[in-house]
Amino acid sequence: FSEAMSTGFSEGWGGTPLWQLKEQQEKLRKQVQEAAEAVHKPVGDGWIDHPTSGWLFHPYRQLFFQPSTGEYLVYTEGRHVPVPAPSVRPGVERPVTVAADRWTNPGDLCVLLKDLKATGSQLKFPMGHLDSPCSKFCLFEPLRGRTAAEWCARRLHSKILPRLAGLESGDHKKLPDVLRLAMEQLDKDLCAEQDPSFSGCSAAVGLVVGEHLAVASVGRFHVVLDSGARRPLLRPHLPSDPKERDFVRAAGGTIDTLKGQAVVRRREHDEGGEVLDDEAFLRRVLGAADPFTALAIKGEVSRETLRSQYRKRSLLCHPDKVPGELRELAEQAFVALDTALQQIERMLEATSPHVVTDMCAVLTKPAAVIFAGLEAGKLATAGNELIDKLKVLTPIDPDMVILARAKIEGAIALGCSDFPTNLEPVPVTRALGLRDLKAHGVVRCAPSTDLVELQPGDHTLLITAEKQTELMDCVQELRGFPRAACLRAATKLGNPTCVTAFVTVGRPKNEPQAKRAKVEKPVRVKIRQIMVQFVTDPAKKVMDPVRRKPVVRTKHEAELLLVDALLHLQKTPSDFAVLAKQLSECESALKGGANCGDLGWVSRNSGIPAALESVFFAIDVGRISDVAVVGGAVFLALREA
Repeated sequence: FSEAMSTGFSEGWGGTPLWQLKEQQEKLRKQVQEAAEAVHKPVGDGWIDHPTSGWLFHPYRQLFFQPSTGEYLVYTEGRHVPVPAPSVRPGVERPVTVAADRWTNPGDLCVLLKDLKATGSQLKFPMGHLDSPCSKFCLFEPLRGRTAAEWCARRLHSKILPRLAGLESGDHKKLPDVLRLAMEQLDKDLCAEQDPSFSGCSAAVGLVVGEHLAVASVGRFHVVLDSGARRPLLRPHLPSDPKERDFVRAAGGTIDTLKGQAVVRRREHDEGGEVLDDEAFLRRVLGAADPFTALAIKGEVSRETLRSQYRKRSLLCHPDKVPGELRELAEQAFVALDTALQQIERMLEATSPHVVTDMCAVLTKPAAVIFAGLEAGKLATAGNELIDKLKVLTPIDPDMVILARAKIEGAIALGCSDFPTNLEPVPVTRALGLRDLKAHGVVRCAPSTDLVELQPGDHTLLITAEKQTELMDCVQELRGFPRAACLRAATKLGNPTCVTAFVTVGRPKNEPQAKRAKVEKPVRVKIRQIMVQFVTDPAKKVMDPVRRKPVVRTKHEAELLLVDALLHLQKTPSDFAVLAKQLSECESALKGGANCGDLGWVSRNSGIPAALESVFFAIDVGRISDVAVVGGAVFLALREA
C-alpha cells in the first residue's frame, strides 16, 4: 500500500492518486485565500497604512478598515465603532458638456479648472468615484486690497479636493456642504494669518459634477441660472438687505454711507441708541439670533431685569399699538418675545444667574470685548473654561450652547488683540477675511449655497457682482461661446467682472455605459479659419501678408473684431468664406471664391501650435469654434469634416 501510494499509482486499489489529491488541495487553498482577500479588501482607492493601529485608514473619509475581519470603523468618543461599508463605484461619464470663461477687471481674480478630477489626481486625491465632467469656477473680488483675494484664489481648491475625495459615490446632496465647509475653513485659516487677515474678499464658486450644479458665495456676487426660465440661485450679502442689516446692528456694528454706497464698520465706542420706526423694530425682534438680543438684555441677567425688559418690548410690539398693515408682523414679534422670555426663565431655573449672564455676554457682545485685556497665551484657557461653564445649559437649549461654543472657539482662533482703528469700512456683511470685523461679530463668513440637478437641455450660469440682468441678456446672444460672450458683455456694459458657463445636458442612453460604442477621436479634420493678428510689442513690426500693411490693433481690438464676426455667423453661417476674405490675415484668405480661408485637412502633430491644434480637434463637424487667442493672433475656425 505504501509503495503504491508513494509512487502515485493505485493499481489494485480504489480512490484518487495522492499527487492529484495534493494538487486539488493546493488549488482549493488558493481559492479560499483569494476569496478571503476579496472579502477583506476595502472598496475604493485612497487607503493608507495607519501607523499605530496596523489597520488601513482613509484620511478623507476619516474611516478605518480592519483587513482581518473586513470591518469598517470610525473613531468617536475614544473608541472605534463599526459602520456600514462606504458606497464607492467608478464615476460615470455623463452626457454633459461644460464651456466656461470670464472677464475680470484689474484687481479681481478668477480661477477656472475645467477638469477638476485631473487636477485632484495630479495632487494624489482619489477622484475616480466622481461623475464626469467635473469642473470648478471661482471668482474673487478684493476688499481692502488684493492680498486676501490672491491668498484665497491660490488655496480654495486645496480645501475642496479633500472633501470631494471623501464623498461616497452619487452623494450629490453633500456638494453644497463641500463648498460651504471649504470656504469656512479657508476663512478660518485666512483670519489666523498675520499679514493678509485684515484684508478680505467676496467669493463665489460653481461646481459641476455630472448633471449636478452646486454653488456657494459670500459678499457681493449674484449667481443666476438660465435654463429657459431665469432664476437667481444666490443673492449678494449687502447691508442694504433688511435681514443682513439687522444682523450687523444686533452684533454692535454700524452701517454708514460712503460715496453713495452702504458700508459696514465696527463701533469704536458706545454710540448711543438708535431710533427705529415700527417696522424696523419688529424686524429687529424677529431677526434676533438669540433670546437675549430679542429682549435687548445687556449686563447682568436676573428675573427682575428679564421681566422689566419683557414688559417694555412687548408694549412696543403689541398688535394694538402698531398701524394696521404691520399687525401681522407685530403678532409674530409678540410670540417671539414670549418664546425668548420662556427660554431665559428655563435657564435661570436650571443654573445660577451668573452662568446665564455669561451666556448673554457671549451671544450679545463682540468677542474682542468679552476677552478684552487678556494676553494671547491666556486666551485659550479662559475661553475653554467659559465653554465648560456654559455646558450646564445644554439640556435647556443645545443649539444655543453650540452657537456660544462656536463663537468662543472662533475668538480663540482669531485672537482678540487690539486691531488697527484706521481700517476701511466694507460694502458687504459676509466675506472671507476681515479679521477685525469677524472678531467683533459684525461681519461673518456663513456662505449661501444651492444645488441644482440639471435637466436635459441648455443651461447658462452667470456669476457677477453687478448688472446681472443685462449681462445675462448679453451672454445669451452668444450661447455656447463663453469667451466671445464675456468679451461682448464687457464691451457693451462697461467691463463688469463675470464668469459665464454654458452647460448642455443630453438625454441619457438606455444601454449600459460599458456597451455603448466608443467614439473614436479623429486623426484629421477639415478646417476653414479666420485669423487676425495683433501687436504684442510696439518695437516689433507685424505685417498683414494678405494686404501687405502693418498691423496696429491691440489684442482686445482683435478679439472684438472676431466677436462681431461670430455674431454675424450666428445669423448667416454660410458667410464664413466672405468674412475670411474681408478679415483674415492668413495666406489661406488669398484663395479665391468659396475656398477662401480653407486650410484643407489638418492632421494631429502636423506642426501647427499645440494650442491651435486642440481648438481645431475640439470642434464638432459643421460647428464654429469660440474666439481663441494663440500666440500673436486671434482665430475663428469652422470644421467642415
